[in-house]
Amino acid sequence: MLLASAGPALAQSRSSVTGTVATAAGAAVEFATITLHRAADSAVVKSEFSDAQGHFQLDAPAGARYRVSAAQVGFERYWSAPFELLAEGLALPAIACGPARPRRSKK
Repeated sequence: MLLASAGPALAQSRSSVTGTVATAAGAAVEFATITLHRAADSAVVKSEFSDAQGHFQLDAPAGARYRVSAAQVGFERYWSAPFELLAEGLALPAIACGPARPRRSKK
């Protein structure tokens, strides 16, 4: 009985990481794949798409360290610096995605 009543107290609080993805010129990057990774090993915690205005929100347990990546066809993949997600949430600085570099063909 004591264990059952301790359950809610042991539950991790959830929080949100929010942000916006745009081109270097400031245009929204719609439907980019935004992925939340554990900072320690880059394991995927959650993925979402940015909306038509480039906005995104990822919900995850607070108190852990994470990184965010953003990817979209035609753009270079972006990686944030590691950060700690606090209970009050975190608004990331705007993510500016540059154009993808052409790949060299192997001969």
